[in-house]
Amino acid sequence: MTLPRRFRCLVPLITVALVAIAVGACTPVKPPPGPCTQFWRGHVLASDHNYAGLGAFPGSDRYMCKDTPTQGVRAQLQHLRNYADAGSNPNNLGNPFEPRVKYDAAAFMSFPFKGKAPTWGGLNGKWAVPGTSYAQTIVGICNTIRASENPGATPFAVTDTIRGPSRLTAPQIASYVNKVGNPWRPEISPTQMAQLYIDEGAAGTGANVRGDVAFCQSILETGWFSWPGSYTGAEVSAADAATTGYFDLQNVTARN
Repeated sequence: MTLPRRFRCLVPLITVALVAIAVGACTPVKPPPGPCTQFWRGHVLASDHNYAGLGAFPGSDRYMCKDTPTQGVRAQLQHLRNYADAGSNPNNLGNPFEPRVKYDAAAFMSFPFKGKAPTWGGLNGKWAVPGTSYAQTIVGICNTIRASENPGATPFAVTDTIRGPSRLTAPQIASYVNKVGNPWRPEISPTQMAQLYIDEGAAGTGANVRGDVAFCQSILETGWFSWPGSYTGAEVSAADAATTGYFDLQNVTARN
């Protein structure tokens, strides 16, 4: 087909426009730092956004991998709410329910530990097995941060309820994390991560879970968000001896 002479001058402009549209539509998306898989690979990547080892146990086919920090934090706090509140359901969590492999709305409702751990101490033997000092270690981390950054605040205890407001602020938490000096792997800053926990844990707009304590749970599970490695048997984390045994819940039947 031959264009009339008066339209031929428009061909270069049309060509440029079409190329621009094609380039814009095909702008490559930056790939994640590592493959997101729902099957337990033997270690957790920071890019999995799984800050509490959900589904991280040998032979797992229900390992949680999420696309964003918000989804990972939200899933953790909603799961804590399920442990703490027998009346929890996918529609009263403040934010939309965050499902994961083999943990859809029906599984949330039939969760065997629903409401069985109203306090942090109740997680012992349930979230981590046997986990006889699991809650004590989490609370200990919180009290260390409190003593350093907000000594006037009420001390944390294993008898504290999982549900409730945070007592530490995001800047206080981040200040101590920065003082510890471990490598920080997430793509958002410690302050942003701590604030995400507090916001996602708020009553009404979130899961009504103490976000500051949940952040300390993740400190334990991830080795201060540095994921130093996967440990088995008698090996001890070089980053923090308290984390031993909780990265992938080795040699146990994990229940989270």
